[in-house]
Amino acid sequence: MQRQDKVMNRPGENRQLNILLVDGTGQIMDFLEKLKNIDRYFVDQVETTEDAVSRLKEETYDIIIADGSIPKKRGVKLLKKAQQAQPDATAVLVTPGLDKEAQKEAREIDALYCSEYLMIESVFMGM
Repeated sequence: MQRQDKVMNRPGENRQLNILLVDGTGQIMDFLEKLKNIDRYFVDQVETTEDAVSRLKEETYDIIIADGSIPKKRGVKLLKKAQQAQPDATAVLVTPGLDKEAQKEAREIDALYCSEYLMIESVFMGM
């Protein structure tokens, strides 16, 4: 929860949170669609890790969400790169079901882990 606290405790409590969502299937976005209608959140969605790396060079994000079901563990690798590029951002790894290996990998890189797409809402409701 260390990274989540960084976002929640930033000055300017009413400012907009910038979110980078890497979601090749669109399933995570289905659950986050309502955030697009809330002024407090700006969701920048990309489908590939390559596009995400490009966006990380161009923009600053508060939260970076990666789909853990991207083949070849690219979601975890992306979050590692994202943390190097933007160490103050909160990293979140999401999988469609409980994945103990993904959970372990997220812990190793100090990322939040959500085992169900629906659980991700709880990450944002506390911010």
